[in-house]
Amino acid sequence: METKKINIKNSLLSVPIKQSKITLFLTLVIAFVGVYFYYFLPKQENPDIAVPVAMISTFYPGTSFADIEQLISKPLETAVSEVSGFDKVESYSFTGASMLVVSLTNDADVEKSWQELGRLIDDTQSYLPKDAYKPFIDTKLIETAGMIISFSGKDYDYEQLAAYAEVFQRKLSKIDGVTRFNLIGKIPQEIEIIVNIAQLQKYPISIDDIAQIIKAQNVSFPAGAIKTENGQINVNISRPYGIIKDIENTIIFTSTENGSAVRLKDLATVKLIESKDVKYKTKQNGKNAVLLTGYFKADKNIIPIGKDVRKEIEKIKTNFPEDLIIDEISFEPESIDKSISNFMSNLLQGIFFVLVVVFIALGMRNAGIVAFAVPMSILISFIVMWIFGLKVHQISTTALIIALGLLVDNAIVVVEAVQEHLNSGKDKIEAAYLGAKETAMPIFSATLTTIAAFSPLLFLPGASGDLLGDIPKIVIISLVASYFVAMLVIPSLMVLFGKKSKQKKVRKNPVRQFFIAFLEISLKYKKTTIILSVVVLIISFISVRFLNEEYFPPAAKQSLYIDINGESYSLDETEKIVSNIEKTLNEQPEIQSITSSIGKPLPRFYQLMEVNVSSSQYAQIKVDFDIKKSEKFNNKKELAAHLQSIFNEQITGASVQTRLLSISGSGGGSILLNIAGNNLGRNVEVAKMIRDTLKTIDGYYKIGTTAGNSKYEYDVEIDFDLASALGVNQYDIQKQINLALMGNEVTKYRKSGNEFPVKLSGNISSIEQLENFGIKSSSGSQKILLKQIAETGLIKKYPVIRRLNKERNITLFCDAETGYNSKKLTDKLEFEILPKLNTSGTDITFDGEREAQKKDSGNLNYAALAAIFLVYIILMMQFKSFVQPFVILLTLPLAFVGAIAGLLVTGQPFSFTALLGIASLIGIVVNDAILLLEFINRARKNGMSIAEAAKQSSNQRFIPIMTTTATTVMALIPLALSGNELFTPLAVSLMFGLLVATVLTLVIIPVLYSILIKK
Repeated sequence: METKKINIKNSLLSVPIKQSKITLFLTLVIAFVGVYFYYFLPKQENPDIAVPVAMISTFYPGTSFADIEQLISKPLETAVSEVSGFDKVESYSFTGASMLVVSLTNDADVEKSWQELGRLIDDTQSYLPKDAYKPFIDTKLIETAGMIISFSGKDYDYEQLAAYAEVFQRKLSKIDGVTRFNLIGKIPQEIEIIVNIAQLQKYPISIDDIAQIIKAQNVSFPAGAIKTENGQINVNISRPYGIIKDIENTIIFTSTENGSAVRLKDLATVKLIESKDVKYKTKQNGKNAVLLTGYFKADKNIIPIGKDVRKEIEKIKTNFPEDLIIDEISFEPESIDKSISNFMSNLLQGIFFVLVVVFIALGMRNAGIVAFAVPMSILISFIVMWIFGLKVHQISTTALIIALGLLVDNAIVVVEAVQEHLNSGKDKIEAAYLGAKETAMPIFSATLTTIAAFSPLLFLPGASGDLLGDIPKIVIISLVASYFVAMLVIPSLMVLFGKKSKQKKVRKNPVRQFFIAFLEISLKYKKTTIILSVVVLIISFISVRFLNEEYFPPAAKQSLYIDINGESYSLDETEKIVSNIEKTLNEQPEIQSITSSIGKPLPRFYQLMEVNVSSSQYAQIKVDFDIKKSEKFNNKKELAAHLQSIFNEQITGASVQTRLLSISGSGGGSILLNIAGNNLGRNVEVAKMIRDTLKTIDGYYKIGTTAGNSKYEYDVEIDFDLASALGVNQYDIQKQINLALMGNEVTKYRKSGNEFPVKLSGNISSIEQLENFGIKSSSGSQKILLKQIAETGLIKKYPVIRRLNKERNITLFCDAETGYNSKKLTDKLEFEILPKLNTSGTDITFDGEREAQKKDSGNLNYAALAAIFLVYIILMMQFKSFVQPFVILLTLPLAFVGAIAGLLVTGQPFSFTALLGIASLIGIVVNDAILLLEFINRARKNGMSIAEAAKQSSNQRFIPIMTTTATTVMALIPLALSGNELFTPLAVSLMFGLLVATVLTLVIIPVLYSILIKK
């Protein structure tokens, strides 16, 4: 005994054992460091998975949308396609403006790509028309607001609301951890001058002359100073416009006959109003509102920052009027805190259940030592996460829950090995050293195979890889941490607290006896056993068709949003549609809050939302609800479907889509068609034909297109020769008509430190008034009526050209009604409906949930095959055999049997996360098979037959295998019962897959071994 003690050499294993008290102290220090790092780890609800997107806006006033497409959109499309990491480009050509939306791939170097984009746009600018404005690049489209606050009130105008919001903006921006607060929805005031065109016709002046007079009258230059003997005295010249009446009294014409003066008020009305040149409006519960959007510093724990912001908000509120309504539209710190708390609660409950199993299996003392390994491994994982810049969110905490059973397994193996040596009479240090040494390589091998099984998931491409990529990262980190805890900490704890076990009477275990009997029968009827196993496997594959397929479920939020695409290109018309939708929403008792933005999307309040382009026909509404208060709906899907059915019946003149927030992205529908072709009218015709067809077929709903209605325009055909002969040039015509119809800012009015634009326009309201509009020659005083030099007529045009990847494109979108499968509906549309329709002249491609699911499932299948190959290589090296690893891998389909059965029994959908759970089983199931096979090999070396070795090994490994399975399954129970639609399918597929695989492993492995291993 003493000799053996002396032979314990100083090594990584022995030093911690010999210095067990110091090891325990250092371990506790590391635990405290882990707690510290957990507090400072950045926390968010979801991983950073939004696709990088930039928008390029270029304005070229007065240019038709067809010219915008050719002169601006096309050259810019060509330029942006050269950006590194380029994925796709969408362009929108409006009259006078071009908008491009550039998307990168998920793995692009975003900063580098946007720098390249800036250089390419600068280089392309020289090829754009000289009069076009410089393209503006916005790369912050996917930046999600940390919080959104609305300011509304019954008797407040936008200017007043903005003034109150600006007070909050100044004070909240000073809080540590806040980057900025942006004010959205402010409608500035302006001086409106409306010229009576009929009155103007009486005088030999044009509307442009009035504009020039006002501009010249309000000019301001520094006058200089007069030098004196004592220095100099500045000269200040008074400005004519002190009050609005001064503008009204501006003399715009003096008669040469009698000297009488015509003032502006004689020909026009002058008012201080809210700007009419409004591109968008925001409303809160139907009232005028402005929004304050806050952004927090990246890589910070925003939960405490949010608490500081809320304290400051409550403090500022006390000085504001009581009838000013201040609402929180979104508050990410609270949402993240709630989400993380729920998942950490699931994790703690999982740890508790694991420890209960361990205490039952190992007894109080050894269970306490094993129990220490779980939180210790997790705290070490937090330290590593901080080092590698990983964040705490629902995906990373789910990964820890998945790993719980694996974390405890290593510690159990070491404790059992050390306990065996203690029971044989060895002292604590020797027993701990030998136990650690004996298990080091087997545990390392098992850990390596699990890491190999999970590692291909690290390379899942696209959004699904970004979404779920932290699962393999965290599992691998925690496994490595648990290995070092098992090898270095657990033996030291056994030295300090371990004792020799008392001999207990071995009781018969009826479950174990059942399995041994089952094994004996299976070994006796090997072929029958294998045939039955194959039949069960085939039935499982067939059963998949009976599962409800769901790519990704809605996010766990009590919110939805509504996208409105009006068919009329008028902000006022779009506002009327929004008002009707708001009335419908207010009739629903579940609805708590309604926030609307007309003309542009709301500030990004959820990370995974599609980027939409601002347009007078577009609006977006965020709806917060409380489904618990509903007596009519069981879940939010039913509420969303009910609202959509009402909108389908009641709302005309717009495409209305009710959307639940989704972790897979929320834009578009589950079924998407891109209809491309050079003929814009034909694209629209085909899109509407398909839309109208789908409306008559069951299963398709929320059907819409990106095609608006064409609209009538007055076309003014100028006779330029006649106009020139009469002394009127193109500049005179364009400038004066532009001022009369559109108006323009002519100067600034300053008062009390505020500055207001002064905008001049005419009061023309009919084509007859336009035809009788007098245009004054810039070279003389005569006026020519427009109808003398031009003919006017009505023409029909589409006011916007949409393009996708350099082709004119219309998108048709729809969803599958409850009870219908979107994949099957997409197949039906492609293979049954479209062939019966005349879609000639267009090219139709699909880009919806079916395509995404096919791509992601394929990637997951490749990852699973790669995992199996890596595991096989490691097992081949471990067993020094080609066949034995094959025996182990043949048990993997058994896990699929259990997973499918579990999903069927519980009614969970066959979602992407369920598929991920099945793939994850590869790393968990093989461990039990490895140890069972090792025991069989060891027994055969001792001279036993295959049947005897199989029975003895199954008997010996029964309790350890069942304990490991029980701990993993128990750890997943809280997640399975959490009601989280994203992770419940994953937990169910893992639990049932592992249970069935474990049960059948104890039988099928020996049977396969006896068939395939002859020697």
